[in-house]
Amino acid sequence: MKSIVITGAGGNFCSGGDVHEIIGPLTRMQMPQLLEFTRMTGDLIKAMRHCPQPVISSIDGVCAGAGALIALFSDLRYAAPGARVAFLFVRVGLAGCDMGACAMLPRVVGQGRAAELLYTGRSMSARKASPGVSSTASPIRCCRRRSRSPPSSPPGRASRMP
Repeated sequence: MKSIVITGAGGNFCSGGDVHEIIGPLTRMQMPQLLEFTRMTGDLIKAMRHCPQPVISSIDGVCAGAGALIALFSDLRYAAPGARVAFLFVRVGLAGCDMGACAMLPRVVGQGRAAELLYTGRSMSARKASPGVSSTASPIRCCRRRSRSPPSSPPGRASRMP
């Protein structure tokens, strides 16, 4: 396997955690449960960063919450012109530092833009993203055309490129 391409399904990349099934219960958890959840989400990011193959996010449509972090920690991000990225943690009562956002986002978009995105939960369009955030849309078509999902991998899971 030469690289890992992460895509979404249904015209969107990933909308993050469901407010009723994931976010709501988080606000009622005690510290040991919160720590367990935080470690689990951190393990995903660590696995992506330690992956020997390049991790590429092909972003289309909505890319929010945990989905935005998956894209952020990918080695390369290619976004369609209509893609929108948002770090919505603050809008649901969570800290913007979830999954390492406060450490990585300033490195990618700069301190001022990172603060705006994390403090307000506003979205950023692919057109307004800096070159470090995403490249043009044409690689998305290339990634989709060349990627093949393994038979056991449902849509939206990691795809393999030859």
